[in-house]
Amino acid sequence: MRWQSFHFGQHSPKTFAKLLDDAQYALAKKVIASAPTANSDLEAYTLLEALKHPASSVSFRIALPNLKLMKEDGRPENEFDVVSVILKEDKDVQVWVWGVTAEQDLTAKRNDDMAKIQKLKDLLGQHWAGDVRVCTCYVHREGNAICCEIDGCQTRRSFNP
Repeated sequence: MRWQSFHFGQHSPKTFAKLLDDAQYALAKKVIASAPTANSDLEAYTLLEALKHPASSVSFRIALPNLKLMKEDGRPENEFDVVSVILKEDKDVQVWVWGVTAEQDLTAKRNDDMAKIQKLKDLLGQHWAGDVRVCTCYVHREGNAICCEIDGCQTRRSFNP
């Protein structure tokens, strides 16, 4: 489990970062071309993006795709596209929750995803209040671009199909 912490927080060689960027580029091209696997490709793109954030002072990191929270009766309550749990400098805990959609009608899906993320933020706040910082992130397709809203910062990455 330490490979994520080592390669994406404590030591990130340029060659490894280049491979990561190349993989994201290949996935983005498939998303923009509306491949049949566009939704899962964008989720994989987002998992790779989650490994990049935050970029420094990470002692431990685990990024999990398709994380399901279970109710007490064993049934799934919510599924999150990507969730990262990060320990910074051996003292600060952060949970980065990523919503993802490749759908053209962004509004309904985004509202649903953000409501789920808010519910998780509320649950974490009830148990750990000021001990855990929750960062909200959202990645979606818009025309020939992948739009990333990462902890309050927005970027638009254009790709030619």
